[in-house]
Amino acid sequence: MGATYAIVHLCENDSSLLDAEFPEFLRTVRAQRSITPNLPSHRTLHSASVPRKLPPNIEPVIKPATGSCSVAPRMRRRALLPVLAAVCLAAPASATAADRSPTAAVTTTAAATTAGGTPAASINVGATPAASINAGTTVAAPSRSDGATIAQIVVRTDAWTRPDGTRRRLRLSTQTSWSGEPQSLLVLGSTEVGGQEWLRVLLPIRPNDSSAWIARSNVLVSHTPYWVTITLHRRQVAVYRAGRLRRRFTAVVGKRSTPTPLGLAAIYERDRQPDANGFVGSWALPLTALSNKLHSFDGGPGRVAIHGRGGDSLRDPLGSARSHGCIRVDNGAVSWLAHRLPIGAPVLIER
Repeated sequence: MGATYAIVHLCENDSSLLDAEFPEFLRTVRAQRSITPNLPSHRTLHSASVPRKLPPNIEPVIKPATGSCSVAPRMRRRALLPVLAAVCLAAPASATAADRSPTAAVTTTAAATTAGGTPAASINVGATPAASINAGTTVAAPSRSDGATIAQIVVRTDAWTRPDGTRRRLRLSTQTSWSGEPQSLLVLGSTEVGGQEWLRVLLPIRPNDSSAWIARSNVLVSHTPYWVTITLHRRQVAVYRAGRLRRRFTAVVGKRSTPTPLGLAAIYERDRQPDANGFVGSWALPLTALSNKLHSFDGGPGRVAIHGRGGDSLRDPLGSARSHGCIRVDNGAVSWLAHRLPIGAPVLIER
């Protein structure tokens, strides 16, 4: 039980390519979800064993996972998607007394439409209460005092280099490329062109500051009051809510040869781990940020994560700089974060 799943991220720059490259395979997997709702607990999926293309109905070869920081996808009823994933770079910090405030699921009801123009249903996008934002409301840039706006992709959406729909950069899927969670992106700003509203969103691709414009009609828009600041020289994670400091956690950060990348990022996924005593600990919160030094790591693209620690990762003391770029905190701390930060919440990494 509790095996760690190392999964390969095949489409680093466009997760929607999976639908294009493996349509029959994905349909087969989705059809089998009702039959095989649980991930196998006694096997590990090694990224190197997954071929670039998988024919339908063919299961990839299973091998023991290698490497020190293979992150398991979220344990979901949707069954194993063997070709979807990313591998984080390193895996925690002491927390103060647990915050006893209740945690509620987020449901947004902002205006959004499906491809056929029908109003989209409200969709759960995170772990903390958030207010919906009506169409026509100007979206401010994220800030520590005011929090941030989050856009959940509800239909496959073209992302454009300019807010006019003339030069497409990529196509965004409704699901993340790793564990298939609802894809929610941090909104950096908004504008209106020709009577159509556009949102500029932070992309989970290289380079880390990549952004693009998407039509507001294709997303559900919500607001989170949370803001996370990671200060590398202090080895510290600070969490703010509506501008007020809520918690501080001591962390392990990237070492000199593989530093934690600087800049604004966002929570990309929230993945509970099957073995809380494994290297990654109880939770992994992959970020949109990727390592500037490791363009691949253990079969993945070098995605950075905030995660817990256990096993061999306990050898690196809190307050040290010894990871491959990830931010490790104690299991209690990462659990606290996972139950409050929605996907898309802003994370500023500074020196």
